[in-house]
Amino acid sequence: MRVTVAAFVVVMSVLATGCTTVAPAASIVISVPVQTASAGASGAPSAVPSTASDSIEPAVSVEPSAAPTAQSATPTPKPSKSPKPSVAAMPNLVVTKVALGADPWLINTDTPLKVTVKNDGSADAAKFLVEAEAVSVDGNTTNDLGQMPVGSLAAGASAEVTFNANVATAGDYTITATADFNGDIDESNENDNTKQLKAAAASLPDLTVTDLTDEPITGGPNEYEFNYTLRNLGTADANNFSVLVFYDAPDGSTGQIDKYEVTNPLPAGDNILKFSDGTLPQSGTNHVYIDVDYGNQVDESDEDNNEAGIDVTVK
Repeated sequence: MRVTVAAFVVVMSVLATGCTTVAPAASIVISVPVQTASAGASGAPSAVPSTASDSIEPAVSVEPSAAPTAQSATPTPKPSKSPKPSVAAMPNLVVTKVALGADPWLINTDTPLKVTVKNDGSADAAKFLVEAEAVSVDGNTTNDLGQMPVGSLAAGASAEVTFNANVATAGDYTITATADFNGDIDESNENDNTKQLKAAAASLPDLTVTDLTDEPITGGPNEYEFNYTLRNLGTADANNFSVLVFYDAPDGSTGQIDKYEVTNPLPAGDNILKFSDGTLPQSGTNHVYIDVDYGNQVDESDEDNNEAGIDVTVK
């Protein structure tokens, strides 16, 4: 009889270890003697050893394998950063300030226009030009105010140039200042070279007194006579203004000599010759003043030049 024990043992071993494939190191053969009955002389069966070699061979051949091992995860290398490309150092010229040097800005008058330029780049700038112009808002008048050179400008430094802003027509203007006007400098930003200023050019009168002259006379006691000129130095006519003439006497007292109105227009650039005569209350040297636009009736470009004086000596 052939008994398949090895197969059972191997299968149980596989189930116990969790292995899927086991190969025995050698074939297992079990020989079991089997007795067969044969009739003896007495007719009783007798046990006779079988001459056949009954062996038990494994029904399943399983090859062993190594126990599974956990695979370690291989880290994914981080991509290396590409170095940033180097940027060449370059200048960058920017107009930071545009300012007129007078208020009001008068037509036909030399008025300083100051322009500040800064190099906010990373390299020095060689020689360049700054240009300025004033254009009326209606576009009908363009005034080229000129060009001013800047020899060089270090990175981070500023320079100031001055133009003469003189326009002939009153009205609203846009003043534009441009650095590197001719494009001589290669800059990191070519779109920030200009700055603008909105300004109104005014046309105003400017009344003053000039040419005071004492005229000696041979009249009665304390009589006097002197001449003076009323002038309009402005750019517009002066209308309806007052003139006051007064004195400081030797003893410190004051008094009025004359006051009158000018009702006819005094055109820009024109003048009126005037004179005054009369009697002063005290002999000796009296200081006589003429105040044009007394009471500030006229809006002028200069309100600080309306008064002038002269010493008048009477006996």
